[in-house]
Amino acid sequence: MSSDKYQLVPFPIPEHLVYYFSRKLGCEVEDLPDGSKCTKSVITKDSFYGETLYQSLEVSKSMKKTNSNFYIKIRSSICQDYKGMPDGRYNKYHLSKSALQFVIKHLKQVLKTELIAFVDGAVYANLKIKGTKKGITHNAIAQFMFRNRIHINKLTFESLRKMQYRAKKSNKPLIIK
Repeated sequence: MSSDKYQLVPFPIPEHLVYYFSRKLGCEVEDLPDGSKCTKSVITKDSFYGETLYQSLEVSKSMKKTNSNFYIKIRSSICQDYKGMPDGRYNKYHLSKSALQFVIKHLKQVLKTELIAFVDGAVYANLKIKGTKKGITHNAIAQFMFRNRIHINKLTFESLRKMQYRAKKSNKPLIIK
């Protein structure tokens, strides 16, 4: 599915982070014929994640397509911006393991921080306006999922609810590590 203008780079990421990550990159997600997903447009290096990904690209030793649940589209003409990189039209790229781990860890932490802030804000506002907190946490999590294009299913909803509950229960400050 690669072309002369772009190539698909495997980016194995947990399912609930696929749409959240694409939102952070500022692009949509499209389905590929094999059932996996990829970014609809080519990733630019204008965002934090885009620059991190472009800087951590490495040339693959194999030209075979690696199986993954998610792929990102990168420009094949990357050698014009990063002088040490070989031309993407003749080489296949992959992301370094350390960069994958960093981006996924950072995404999880940012998701957690945004979720907690969103839910706490909703609970506070509802308490001030209506004088009750009943049911607002579930509604706030559902609204957060909708706004961040995270597909709403029971597993994803429950994992976010548990994440919010544990953070609230631990009472530790939220720090992006």
